Amino acid sequence: MENAPTPAPPPSASEPPAATPPSAPAPVADATTPHGTQGPPPQPTTASPPNGVSSVSSLWSTVSSSARTVLTQVENGIRGLLSAADLRAFPADVSASDTAFLLGRQYPLDGANAAAFLADFARRPRLTYRNQFPPIAPTSYTSDSGWGCMIRVGQSLLLESLLRFKLGRDGETVASNPAYMEIVSMFRDDPAASYSIHAMATKGQELDTAIGQWFGPNIMAQTVKKLAAETTPALPVVVALDASVFVADIHATWKANPDRPLLLLVPLRLGIDVLHPTYWPFIQACLKSPYSVGIAGGRPSSALYIVGSVRESLLVLDPHFTQPALAATAEDVATCHTPTPRCLPLASVDPSLCLGFAFRTTEEWTAWLAWFNELKDRVKVPICVHDTFGGAHASAAGASGVEVLSDDSDMEEAEAVASSSASTTAAGP
Repeated sequence: MENAPTPAPPPSASEPPAATPPSAPAPVADATTPHGTQGPPPQPTTASPPNGVSSVSSLWSTVSSSARTVLTQVENGIRGLLSAADLRAFPADVSASDTAFLLGRQYPLDGANAAAFLADFARRPRLTYRNQFPPIAPTSYTSDSGWGCMIRVGQSLLLESLLRFKLGRDGETVASNPAYMEIVSMFRDDPAASYSIHAMATKGQELDTAIGQWFGPNIMAQTVKKLAAETTPALPVVVALDASVFVADIHATWKANPDRPLLLLVPLRLGIDVLHPTYWPFIQACLKSPYSVGIAGGRPSSALYIVGSVRESLLVLDPHFTQPALAATAEDVATCHTPTPRCLPLASVDPSLCLGFAFRTTEEWTAWLAWFNELKDRVKVPICVHDTFGGAHASAAGASGVEVLSDDSDMEEAEAVASSSASTTAAGP
């Protein structure tokens, strides 16, 4: 007996609904616009901020709390309208013939499984723009709205990894769970927190990214690696540059950190303006892996946390929603989650992204290798996995003239490199 269609979940009362626009051609990326350029351009980073920044900060400090709330609501409403061009609501006409994939889980969308899918989605972290936090020294920034979207996506991916390691895939993400609260507190908007916006923006300076500038996927990955190494206990993170995963590097990292979980980040560039269709099956397959902790990517000009797929769209968590600074208390920890899925058509995905895989044991890593070897026989795989002796399990060469890039120089250079098919220097979005 055929099940009745499952209605789309209602939007959260605290965020604007995603509009469902009529079908239209995928937007063309602005080749000169970096990833995350929604909002006004950032101010320069200086020990003594320009007078304009100081004046705005002083003016903002005189605005009443209620007025700030109204202004933030207006800002979020505008962002919601802007996002409607690409982000869609979860399909309202899903039925048992449809299947959603969420970080390695498969959900046929009949009544009971659809409810389980929504409950699972609501446990996935979504860290967003925040305001009213202590200034990010030495600047006057008290909000990352307009420039911190990739940082927030990186935080979300890292938080998902830590929750996976500590609580398991189905851990309770509620304020009554002390282990959960301890992990989330590492991401509060406080200079003392290990993975705060302050820590990540400041660490980005070591990678030639000033506070207030947009991160690309590779800068985000390198920042996570540096911060994780400085946190107690340290989390081993391997960043696979040039689309190459070296088995020897993974083993060496585990030898130096015995009995510790490991996070593998793989920055890639799979196209010029948008994700090349050749790699759509690969991206969808990665999200079906039980070791996936999502993808830091998005659409041209705004980062999104990609956690699954349904039909020809990716399931995403959108950080472009400004909330008060996270204190990681029982009162505000629920703001790190949303019950409302958003969908991004594959045709609109930005080609710059970073894959995330988490392994609790060496046995899980071995299982991932077996999965990868099987995957490359079914779909076009844009990365190499090199064994200990220098052999490669798959070629990193792109298809149809598309180069796989992995660093973030400027976009113009990246397009020139891709068109000439002569480099592995990557460009951030």
